[in-house]
Amino acid sequence: MPPAESITLDDLLDGLDALSPEDFMEEAYRRLVLRAPQTVTEVGLAGFYDARNAALDSYDLQDLLLTQAFEVELLALARDIDQAKLDEDVQFDLQTFIWYLEDRVALHPYQWRPFPLWNELGSLTDQLVYLLMVQQPVTDESDIEDYLARLEGHWTPGGSDCDLSL
Repeated sequence: MPPAESITLDDLLDGLDALSPEDFMEEAYRRLVLRAPQTVTEVGLAGFYDARNAALDSYDLQDLLLTQAFEVELLALARDIDQAKLDEDVQFDLQTFIWYLEDRVALHPYQWRPFPLWNELGSLTDQLVYLLMVQQPVTDESDIEDYLARLEGHWTPGGSDCDLSL
């Protein structure tokens, strides 16, 4: 797959329609969950998905819209699978996957609603502290490298020059 900054909906969907239902669900979920690298780290799946802990979730509008479009397309692909031809266990897994995607798609209109009161415990500032202290603590040199990569990946242009190399 291309680098995250140039990924398209077609890239995300590439080849999914040619997979068996079991492989479709596994690969579709893998591609979807990797859109949220902080979650991958938080739930301990970085090693399973062969991903580093060096990325933060993107709150860029285009990335959020791309993820929403991907969820809509995944739901359509999942609904197109003929469940009558599947074993009972695979039918159950597919129905669960469809339910999961329906839930995510149903929440799309509410993602843009502002929270009416200041949410101190869930604010982005609080989430960053929690991320760096609890979810992705620094315990060895690779954690330090990942931490520096996260900083470099979100460094603001025009900010002070800072050498983040070890």
